[in-house]
Amino acid sequence: MKKIKYIIRSIVFVFFLLIFGVIAFEIFGMVVNHSATLFQKSELKKTLKQEFSDVKIMDDYSKTGNTSGTRNHVDMITVVVFQTDEEFAVIQNKLSGRYDLDEWSFYVKRIDEMEQTRKEDGYTPYYYEYLDIPEDTSHCYLVFLCEPAPFEDNIEGH
Repeated sequence: MKKIKYIIRSIVFVFFLLIFGVIAFEIFGMVVNHSATLFQKSELKKTLKQEFSDVKIMDDYSKTGNTSGTRNHVDMITVVVFQTDEEFAVIQNKLSGRYDLDEWSFYVKRIDEMEQTRKEDGYTPYYYEYLDIPEDTSHCYLVFLCEPAPFEDNIEGH
């Protein structure tokens, strides 16, 4: 009888230990994913400052999670609004050396064109409402970067 109680207690202990391990792993993954998003944001801002001597960072936004609503995955999104006197083609050219300008996971847009689309069609990306867009949008640009998180299959992706 003592042996059966010992076996049952051992099974219950292992069961709860496994549950605790899974929960701890998911929490660890969330912490790593959010830290990676902050690092991504700081690296993107640092890249802008290195590439453009006159850059002025106006605002930024970042998000960690399933941003598209499709399948189980975790993304890291960073959006930065900045001003520079550089021409749009020069900005794209300089940033394409570091990132793949594919219009899905990385792109640069003119704020005045985004504002025009918003006025005409009423459309803006979801993150636009979280940004402080300056009154004067001349030489003002938005850069968007979306990459998979280190723990891409984390619970945050559901």
